[in-house]
Amino acid sequence: MGHSDDAAARSHDAIAHARARAHPFSVALAEVFAAAVDQTRRDPVATRAHATTALGIARDQDFRLLTAWASVY
Repeated sequence: MGHSDDAAARSHDAIAHARARAHPFSVALAEVFAAAVDQTRRDPVATRAHATTALGIARDQDFRLLTAWASVY
C-alpha cells in the first residue's frame, strides 16, 4: 500500500522492544521480520544485515525454524 517507510520504522521499534526484554527468540523473530520488510523495500544491504543477525541468534539458541527462515534471506 506504499507504507514501506512506516513498516521499516515499526520493525526497528519491534527489534528495540525485544532487545530491551533480552528475549532471544523475540529478537531473532523481529530481525527476520525486519529482513522481510527490507527485502520488500528492495534494500539488499539491510536485508542481509537483519538476516545475518537473526541467523546468529537462531544458531546460538538452536531455534531451528528461525535458522531456516533467516537463511532464506
